[in-house]
Amino acid sequence: MIRLRDLCWMILLTMALAAPVTRADSPDERLFQAQMMLAKRGDASAQYYLGEMYEQGLGTEPNLSEAFKWYDQSAKKGNRLATRKISMRQQITVQHEKEKVDENRAAEAEAAQAAGRARAAAAVRAREQRITNDRAAQEAQRDADQARVVTLKARREAAAKARAEKLARIRAILASQAGQPEAFE
Repeated sequence: MIRLRDLCWMILLTMALAAPVTRADSPDERLFQAQMMLAKRGDASAQYYLGEMYEQGLGTEPNLSEAFKWYDQSAKKGNRLATRKISMRQQITVQHEKEKVDENRAAEAEAAQAAGRARAAAAVRAREQRITNDRAAQEAQRDADQARVVTLKARREAAAKARAEKLARIRAILASQAGQPEAFE
C-alpha cells in the first residue's frame, strides 16, 4: 500500500520531469512561466492573467500586442474581464504611451541630474587639484627661498673668511716689513 507521503513525492517528481527546464530568477518570472504553461493548455483565466502580465510587464517585458493576443483568446472562451480589456484597448494603449513618455522624461531628468553631479564632482576634483598644485608650488618656493638663504649665508661666511685671511696676510706683510711681528696683533 502506497502511503500518502510517497504518493505526494511521486506526483512532485512527475511534475518536475514534465516541466520544461527553465531558469527563473524572480517569483514574477516563475509565475509568468506557470501562467504561460496553463494558458497554452487553453485555460481562459490563465490566458487573461498572462495578458495582464504582458500588459503590466510582470515577469516579462511589457508588450501590449502579446497582452491583447491573450485577452482575445480568453474572451473567445467567455472571460468577461478579457472582453472588458479588449473594449478598453484604446485607453490602455494611450495610457501606456503616456507612461512611456513619463518614464522617458524621468530617465532624461535623472540623466541630467547625474550629469550635473558628475560635472560638480569634476569641478571639485579640479579645485582640489589646483589647491594641491598651489601647495606644491608654495612648498617649492619655500624650498627655493631656503636654498637661497643657505647659499647667501655660505657666501657671507666665505666672504668673511676671505676678508679675515686677506687681513691676516696684510698684517703678516706689514709685520715682516716692520720687523716687528707683535706690533700689529
